[in-house]
Amino acid sequence: MLIGAVIHPTAKIRTSYLRQVIKKAGISGEVKYLEDFLFPLGRARRRLPKGAFYLDTEEKKGKGCRDAGRVIVILPTGEITFCCGHILNTEAQSLITLGKLNEDMTLSEMIDGMQRNVLYWWLHVHGPKVIIKELGIGELECRDCEICYLLGNQYKSRLLSLAERKESIFETYIYIVQIIFEESF
Repeated sequence: MLIGAVIHPTAKIRTSYLRQVIKKAGISGEVKYLEDFLFPLGRARRRLPKGAFYLDTEEKKGKGCRDAGRVIVILPTGEITFCCGHILNTEAQSLITLGKLNEDMTLSEMIDGMQRNVLYWWLHVHGPKVIIKELGIGELECRDCEICYLLGNQYKSRLLSLAERKESIFETYIYIVQIIFEESF
């Protein structure tokens, strides 16, 4: 079982509290806990003031997304994504959806398709801040997950226009992956 909690300065329910509740309830078995930051997405974006969100100023600019492709998510709808979630259930989800269970593709085929996807490599190697820069949008003072949200919602048409250059972009990433692979051995 995985139990998540949102990190916020005034949050009363954190994983430490949830551990106590689970213990008192006598729930046994393997339980993992996850804490994540509050992002200005969905209802939070509309209802909370901008100051309520944590901005990680130490986040490495131009570094790859730590979750893109390392986390494969199977949603209750059967859709499979290569991201853990801040853009799920928004229009942006289509950018990270690999396929759907019970259709003609196996999970292995979906992952193979992900590894041939330019957006996946761009996110995985450089992160969304580099994509925003490539689109000419400039610096955004927000976290990577929020940038993906903006890419998939507000800037989706501009992002999709990059598909015209996908062959040259993909060739660059194949070269980068080969260098990384060779340096590993």
